Amino acid sequence: MRRYLRLWLAFFRHSLTQEMQYRLNFVLVFVMDIVWYAVNIGFFEVIYMNTDNIAGYTRYEVFFFMTTIFVIDALDMMLFSSSLWVMNDLIRKGDFDLLLTKPIAPMFYASTRDISIGSLLDSFFALGLLGYAWANLAPNATAIDVVAYLILLVCGLLTMYSLQMFFASLGFIFVNSSTSLQWGFHHLYQLAMKPEAIYKGLLRYILLYFVPMIAIGALPASMIIRGFDWHNFLLGITVSIVMLFLTTKFFYYGLRRYESASS
Repeated sequence: MRRYLRLWLAFFRHSLTQEMQYRLNFVLVFVMDIVWYAVNIGFFEVIYMNTDNIAGYTRYEVFFFMTTIFVIDALDMMLFSSSLWVMNDLIRKGDFDLLLTKPIAPMFYASTRDISIGSLLDSFFALGLLGYAWANLAPNATAIDVVAYLILLVCGLLTMYSLQMFFASLGFIFVNSSTSLQWGFHHLYQLAMKPEAIYKGLLRYILLYFVPMIAIGALPASMIIRGFDWHNFLLGITVSIVMLFLTTKFFYYGLRRYESASS
């Protein structure tokens, strides 16, 4: 574990050095993500100009839910997204061979070698928005609600990472369609940006258990908005563990089918 922590710190220093060489890009990453936050918040602000609630969610409850998503998204962008976004190109071109030559677990290396320093600033900004949302929501949260929220926040990040890695790993099997499949995750991710109460019936079941997009942010936020609930708490933990386990298995299954540049 200490070895992998040292490796991650080395990746961080290397990424920081690269980012500092292109400072304008560093700033643009931060600015573009702020615009993305504004667009998503603005979407709901327009809706709340015409109604008092959405599926039982008040304006500030949705705002708290959205800022929870923003925090998870910023952490994911910083830690994993930059690496996973180019993984399909490496597979298609045969450049994934280079990752396999390193004396390190391929899945860890493939998903953590590039760290987005610009998204580190997003994390602080998103946390500021979360604090603002908390102040306006003024929840009667107990200590157990807050602890459960923090635990499920980590679980939401793991679930998001697992889904991203799953779609990236499809590139081992569907090599020529890998880029389109990668975009598939981002289209499905839009479902996670809506309050979970709007989903009903079979669609809700699928989005909670099979493609658990709404488990990313909705379950953590529910600990504060609705109060601690054993079912949602255990569901969030179980979904993240199962998804990480299945995605790991699928990654190594796909890796065995990988046709390297030397094969």
